[in-house]
Amino acid sequence: MIACFLYVFSGCSEDKHEMPVRPVVPVTPDVPADEGPDYLVMFYALGGGDLDSYILANIYQALDEGSTDKVKMTFEYKLSANQQDEYPGFDGTRRFSCDENTGLVGTFSKQSASYSQLDEPGQAFLIENLHSERVGDASYNMTSSQGLADFIAWSKNKYPEAKRTLLILSSHGYGWTFFQDGRKDTRGILLDDINKEYLSLDDVVNGISQSGGVDLLYTDACLMSMYENVYGYADCCKYLITSMETTPGSGGNYIKLLSLLKEADSTEPSLVNAMRDYCDFCVSEDWWNTTANANRYRDIGFYDLSISKPHKNMPYMTFSISDSKQLKLRTDMLCNNESNA
Repeated sequence: MIACFLYVFSGCSEDKHEMPVRPVVPVTPDVPADEGPDYLVMFYALGGGDLDSYILANIYQALDEGSTDKVKMTFEYKLSANQQDEYPGFDGTRRFSCDENTGLVGTFSKQSASYSQLDEPGQAFLIENLHSERVGDASYNMTSSQGLADFIAWSKNKYPEAKRTLLILSSHGYGWTFFQDGRKDTRGILLDDINKEYLSLDDVVNGISQSGGVDLLYTDACLMSMYENVYGYADCCKYLITSMETTPGSGGNYIKLLSLLKEADSTEPSLVNAMRDYCDFCVSEDWWNTTANANRYRDIGFYDLSISKPHKNMPYMTFSISDSKQLKLRTDMLCNNESNA
């Protein structure tokens, strides 16, 4: 007998019917190994009011690891409102790549800054020396499907021969939470504390779809591993990395992520194995257990969204149901699919 365990979180959902099976989203086809990089990693992030020192540390990590002919990385980032005036040379919304900043971190003493959170000298050095393109002022709308699509298109145009694409969304995440303070009501990720907006689930799906899709989506944010979110993401990517619980402010480790991709080849099994190893690393004593709040439960899961039953092989997931009549329907749905898997 198969047991079915279910977490239930309160939230806001208007769905009154059983959801149909999502179509399989094709990934980037295999191409000859001598044509372009194996991987293009796209990092899309907002400071969200209090995460700048952590996200800048993530950028610092990525620049330290650097790009190669096999792995390229692009960035779009906007500082929080309280940081915009602190660094006038990095105000507004910025785009850049690892290639444009090769060797930058090597000129700065690593002893001056932590890899999990940049101190003030580290932040100042990074921001003042980054070679970046200003794509808009502080009000530039990164929390729209068009804003996300523009960044993905810019990245793909920069590296058009990349065999596989990974998109990282990094900031605050609020899962399927209801707000009453004028912000978007549900399904929020990437807090823009200047415009008081989030990317909704539809914004994410539409933005990725408009730009041709990605192979893997990584939500480096809290509380995003809810069934409703995961089910929606199946429309725009084949693989997903996400967390059910709150994640540390330090977020992911981009030295580890890029190093694993450099060791992998461009085949799907190699990508899958590398990303599973990355998830294991994040919750190991080597990273999250040695950064902030080590005594708290942490999780991160790798999801294959190409399967016909989206819950299968998904280690951490919750439902968020506001209509109690839906509880039995969705519990039966999950348990019946598990027994037939």
